[in-house]
Amino acid sequence: MDPTAAETERDPRRPWQIAVAVLAVFALTMLVINVVLRMRADEAVSARQDAVAAMEGLQAENAQLASRNEQLLTQLSASNERLADIIARLDDTGLGAADEDVAEQVAAQRAAERAADRRGAGPREQVVVLRTQLRNAQTCAAGALQALAQVHAGPDIESGSAQAASTLEAVLPACRAGLA
Repeated sequence: MDPTAAETERDPRRPWQIAVAVLAVFALTMLVINVVLRMRADEAVSARQDAVAAMEGLQAENAQLASRNEQLLTQLSASNERLADIIARLDDTGLGAADEDVAEQVAAQRAAERAADRRGAGPREQVVVLRTQLRNAQTCAAGALQALAQVHAGPDIESGSAQAASTLEAVLPACRAGLA
């Protein structure tokens, strides 16, 4: 037997040295794990703070957009009220004519133009032509306003679009005659 091997077996410090070495490796492992976990925790906290800052920015932007939306809704409401007043006045004056009135107005303008052409287009004839042309232009404008009101009357733009299209089709001859 080797004398060195016999001494190592009898050395009472050997188990303690192994225990200290194991504890040192364990402590180093725990230290590395602690550092890694600390780094991950710091990254998570940083990411959370970034997310909170982004959320606060979005909340501020959302508040601004909500405020702007309120302003636009208020303006739209006021515009719709004004449009309703204009349409009510148009209905009171009879400028928002029905289909047959439009056809009669266009025929009256054409008849006045023919009469003016036959008589030499004197001042009286020109006044009659201009009045009928003005009446057709007013009917055209009234129809356009009514169509706009019909589009805005529903909960969304598309709900009144079919009715608005038929209104515009009805006054289209007056528009053509009024702009002639």
